[in-house]
Amino acid sequence: MRFVYHSGGPGSVLALILFLALLILFFIVLPANIAAHAAEGLGLTPVQGIVLLITMVLTRGVEFTVYRSERLVREVLLPDTPFFELLRMRGFNGMDQAMYGEELVPQTFGITLGGMALPLAMSLVFLARVAHVPGALAWSALVIAISIAVCFASTRYRQGLAPRLPVVVPPVCAALAAFMLPQTEYTAAAAFAGAVIGPLAGSGLVPLLWPRTRGRVDAPRVVFGGTQMFWGIFFGCVVAGLVA
Repeated sequence: MRFVYHSGGPGSVLALILFLALLILFFIVLPANIAAHAAEGLGLTPVQGIVLLITMVLTRGVEFTVYRSERLVREVLLPDTPFFELLRMRGFNGMDQAMYGEELVPQTFGITLGGMALPLAMSLVFLARVAHVPGALAWSALVIAISIAVCFASTRYRQGLAPRLPVVVPPVCAALAAFMLPQTEYTAAAAFAGAVIGPLAGSGLVPLLWPRTRGRVDAPRVVFGGTQMFWGIFFGCVVAGLVA
């Protein structure tokens, strides 16, 4: 038996070039243009905006432990990944037994550089820039409060894992800010702060302070700005610049 390969001629080469061009367009050029446009809405240069977003992505896994609680929770052996969560949702036999270890461990809390520290610092910078505008901080505080309430109501609690916030919620909060404050000097700053502080407080801090939800947060390690909320914050920052 002979294997015969047909290249397909010049048409195949042209199709390959077109396919590669589309990949570059959709995965490099288009995201860069969106990021540049969002940066302009936030008062940054296109380069500054792209660098900010890239830095957030690259440092999203840099974690710092900030508090070690005296509360003891069950040790979790399986990683918090979509694959294992899907198996649990499907009721896969033995998942709950395999998930937990035999020991009780102290609950620890951490923050991420790209998911909390950096976007939170930028939120404060943007708010400081518009602090001189009459009513800017008051309206921004209202936007942040509404975003916190929306994120708190949208948070999903998972046994043994950190609470998870649907990725669409922070962008919706940013769009809501633009609807509440159309064409003002502080629309972008308020929307950015709402998309960042809303998830961090509403899905991270408030569930720990609210007695009715405190017991449902039983993960051995809770990371503010971690994988359970990072991409929501990331896209919320982008939307904040686009709608300004």
